Parts: sequence; structure tokens; C-alpha cells
Amino acid sequence: MSERGKKDDAHVLTGLIIFCAAVVIVVTLAAIVMPPPLPPEPEETRTEGDWTWRPLDEETAALVRWTGKDRDAVIPDELGGLRVTGIEDGAFSSRVSMRSVTLPAGLETVDGNPFDGCTSLRAVIVPEGHPRFAAPDGVLFDLADGRLVCYPQARPGAAYAVPAGTVSIGRSAFGRCDYLTAVSLPDGLTAIGAWAFHDFADLREIRLPEGLTSVGTAAFVGCAGITVTRLPDSLRTIGAEAFYGCSGLTLSALPADLTALGASAFHGTGPIRLTALPAGLRTIGDRALAHCDLSAVTALPDSVTAIGASAFARSGLKRLFIPAGVTEIAEGAFAECPGLALTTPPGSPAEEFCVRFRIPVTTEEAEE
Repeated sequence: MSERGKKDDAHVLTGLIIFCAAVVIVVTLAAIVMPPPLPPEPEETRTEGDWTWRPLDEETAALVRWTGKDRDAVIPDELGGLRVTGIEDGAFSSRVSMRSVTLPAGLETVDGNPFDGCTSLRAVIVPEGHPRFAAPDGVLFDLADGRLVCYPQARPGAAYAVPAGTVSIGRSAFGRCDYLTAVSLPDGLTAIGAWAFHDFADLREIRLPEGLTSVGTAAFVGCAGITVTRLPDSLRTIGAEAFYGCSGLTLSALPADLTALGASAFHGTGPIRLTALPAGLRTIGDRALAHCDLSAVTALPDSVTAIGASAFARSGLKRLFIPAGVTEIAEGAFAECPGLALTTPPGSPAEEFCVRFRIPVTTEEAEE
């Protein structure tokens, strides 16, 4: 073979090697960059007359929506040959003509309160001897987890005592009730879900029992008529906007066990005047203590790790020690607190925050 032929073969071989290397690189990068395949789409909903449902498996289905106008609705035991075992949140939302609803015998789960916004609903009916649900006096309970699921919005009566043994008030369970003015909560209740008493304008009397550990997002939003002067010390979490617009809520102390205070938890309440924050408090959400009177508060607990935007806006703070454990401070956390003097350990995230936003700060070690 000529010298020229050898060179041509060498060039071809070199080209093949470069090509193969390029293919390997592309395949490798594709394996790294390309996301994993998406899970299969859930089976589409099906509709038969006024009923829309979603198959859960080959034998069962969950009710998604009812569009009927019957005054007394009866959920069938089967839809499309499948046993109805679930009712999804919002399935009966705003069915304003419905006065009663009968649940199917094979029901196993109810998501939230499917009957929120049913302004004429007077009773939920459960088949006798049902293993999972009961509805004494028309009020729906999930026996498996001790949850009050639905207090019918148009149920007659000005007062209601939640029965002993109830562990939680479910999401939107009492929303916008027409006749109630007083609700008694039992000892042993541990949780009040999101929106549980939302827009309950006529509610006047409610006592939050000791042992309660959480109040969910917007649980009492719009309950302007309630009078609350103390929250149980057992409360560990207060959700965002939990007491938004509760002008009758006045506090001189936060719960001793509180660890998380949600955004705007006390927006639009009555006067809140605090002299100290709970020793175990960890997170303070956006606007959580805005407009509260904190002029007597001089230090954050060592447990605090995060402070949200405008958390202390217009709170009257004069001087405040921020411990080294605070690692997150949102912009504007101390907005409109004129003359505020901040103190923090040297080299702490709080000092860096103050320097970045040109907030006067002095440094000193925490007192032992």
C-alpha cells in the first residue's frame, strides 16, 4: 500500500474514533439532562346523567361532581358498574337547592367537606350500621379518625356542642353556617382544619380547649363576631390567616408551646399587646405580628430560625436582640419601626442582613 493510502486510512480511522466519541458524549449528556418519563395520566373522569366520577381501580370509583338540582340527593352505591367508595372535595360545592344528601353504603373516604357552599343543606344521611361514617342529628363524622366532616349549613339551631371523642374539625366543616351563634368544642380536640369556620359571621361564642395543638390556614377567617382573649398554651402551630379579620380577638400572650406562626395570622384582629414571645417559637411568617404592640418585647427566643417579610412591621419595637440561630430574615421584616435598635452576635446572619439593608445594628454576645 502506498504512503498516501496509509495516510487516507489513518484519516478515516481517526474520523470514526471522533464520531464514536461524539455519540458516546451525546448519549451520556442526554441521560443526564433529560428528565425521567412522566407517570401515566390518571384515567379521565366519566359522566352519567348528573354524576361525574373517576375510576380508582377496576372495582371502585370516587365521586367528582354532582350537577343535579334535586332537593334530596341520594348518591348511588355504584356508578358505571363501579362501587362508589370516595367523595372528592367540592363534589357538591354550591348545590344551593339540596336540602339532604344520602351517602352510599360502601363509602370509605371523604375528602375535605364536599358539601361546602350548600346553603340549603339541613342533614347528611348515612346508612344505618355504616362501619366508617355516622351522622348523628344530620352532622357527618368520620369514625376512623374522629373527624367532624360537615356541619350542614342550614341545620336549625343556634348552639351546637361537638360530641366528646371528636379529635379534629375537618377542612371547611362549619363554613358560613346560617343559624349557629355558639359552638362548644370538647376537651380532647387536637386540630382545627383549614377554613373550618370560614366566613362564619354570626358566630359569637367559641372556646378553644386546652390540648388543641393546631389551628389551620384561615380557620376562623371572617369570624368578626367571636370574642377570644386567650389561646390554649398547647397550641403549637397557627396557620396563615388563621384569625384574619377576627376583630374580637385580643391577646396579651401567645401560647407557651407555639413553634410556628403563619403569615398574617392576626391581620385585622383586636389589640394584641405582648411582652415576650414563646420560648420554643421557630418560624414567624410574613406579616405575622405586623401592627401588634411589641414595644415591650426586647429579645427573640433562641429557638427562632426564620422571620418573614414585614413580620414585625409597625409593631412598635424599640430594641431587639436577634440570636445567632436566626438564619433567614426576609426583606422588610422590621419595616416602619422607627428608631429600632437591633443587636445580634458578631458574624451572625442577622448582622449580615442588617449590613445588606443598611439597618443600624450593634453586636454583642448573648447573655448566658
